[in-house]
Amino acid sequence: MKRISLGLLVSLFGMTMVSEHALALNPNDGYVQVEFYNHCPFPIRVGQMGHGDFAYINPYQAHERGIGPENQQHLAIAYYGYKHDAHPGFGNMTLAEISFNTNHYWLDYYNISLVDGYNLPVEIAGAYGGCDVATCNRDLNPGCPDGNRIWQNGWTIACTKWNDKDNPNNPAARFFDQACPGAYSWSKDDSKVRACQGQDYRITFCP
Repeated sequence: MKRISLGLLVSLFGMTMVSEHALALNPNDGYVQVEFYNHCPFPIRVGQMGHGDFAYINPYQAHERGIGPENQQHLAIAYYGYKHDAHPGFGNMTLAEISFNTNHYWLDYYNISLVDGYNLPVEIAGAYGGCDVATCNRDLNPGCPDGNRIWQNGWTIACTKWNDKDNPNNPAARFFDQACPGAYSWSKDDSKVRACQGQDYRITFCP
């Protein structure tokens, strides 16, 4: 159960602290954690926007990351992942975005964002069930419009918006909206946000 505390009032004006070494997921430990699971058939690197990479995950392996106490807010955290040898550049990747313990009934808000671009299929789910799943579970790179492709060694490794975030008529935005209707395809596509009181979450790459 999430409870208002004096610690929350202090934390509203502070920085979110992120632990590099998380304990095993536990719904009763009062600590917010995220498990990153690599269901891709290749190694991936995972990171947080603004902080850089923090994990190298082999196929069908997981990495757990501590976020902070359950009675504090941890807002606007955006995670990314990419094939270990195919970094498409920041601003060109699928993002898993989460705000934990918001001031709206202590709900967690989360979504899959293709506002910048797409590189891998990604899914967000509550670690213990009971939460709506936010997902873009398709490989969109083969169908990316030609003018939006990022290439490496003859392969499309990402489908980018070229920083055209606010335009729903960008060719990539239209493609994303049709191919992954559950994900943000442009910056004002706010109907794609999910809400839950899940404490811990699982982000799966190549679900």
